[in-house]
Amino acid sequence: MSRPTTPARHAARHAARTPGTVRRRLATAALAAAATAGVTVGTAGTVTADAEPAAPAPAAAPAPEAAPAGPAMHAGSTIIMGTTRGPVGECTLSDIAGADGQLYGVTAGHCVDPAVLGEPITAVWSEDGDLIWSGDPSTIRWRHEPTIPADSTTPQVTDYAVFPLAPGVTDTHQVSSHPTSGIAPGIDAVLRANFSSTPRQLGEPLPVDQVRVGETVCKDGSRTGRTCGPVLGVNPVSQDIVALIPALAGDSGGALTVNRGGTWHPVGILSGGSPLLFNAFDSTTQALNG
Repeated sequence: MSRPTTPARHAARHAARTPGTVRRRLATAALAAAATAGVTVGTAGTVTADAEPAAPAPAAAPAPEAAPAGPAMHAGSTIIMGTTRGPVGECTLSDIAGADGQLYGVTAGHCVDPAVLGEPITAVWSEDGDLIWSGDPSTIRWRHEPTIPADSTTPQVTDYAVFPLAPGVTDTHQVSSHPTSGIAPGIDAVLRANFSSTPRQLGEPLPVDQVRVGETVCKDGSRTGRTCGPVLGVNPVSQDIVALIPALAGDSGGALTVNRGGTWHPVGILSGGSPLLFNAFDSTTQALNG
């Protein structure tokens, strides 16, 4: 874009080729324009500035940078819980849900309970060390009221947590897991050989009353990977499930899923139980609906 021509410049450009009176008129016009612009004419007929030159136009603001891409999380992802002491425990992401443009992670309530951690939670990291939540613990909605009776067919447990995920975190809409090494050499070998899981596409969460006693369900946890077994009991009143599924510490919050027509639907959140026998799962829909 060309610069605009001021009256003074216009007059000076044409004065050399304009004879006589017209030249004088243009000179007068130039002086008037100079006076209007806040300059004075020196004794030698030169134009000098009285005021400071106008400030240059401000530069255009740079376009805002896109938020950096965060980790891709899924049901079965390992999550590391932290306090002011640093990392203090490992749990599993049970599900991811969205509301009003915000993604939320779901896990077991005891994973964020200050009574369990020793102090309020301050951070949650992914397995690779990406920060997926931090800040005020009051932003986490959670309950932890375990009551797992000896009779495994009547489970009663309230154990869930829902927390907002950091900007940039994405949801793969899948469930998968892999066993964590370091349990014991013999156990590690068995877990890696048999319980590493391939991703499964997730459907919508189902209430526990959609699950039948005796049917097979699967758990994806960060410690023992994917383990499957029969449902032993369903309590539609307390909205809990007990299944004959192995699990260990670190699997807490693990996703319990059931197959419906080739699509796996979240139905439960691993709370706890007997490591090699029955384990209780709180309702996914109860956690999401509050």
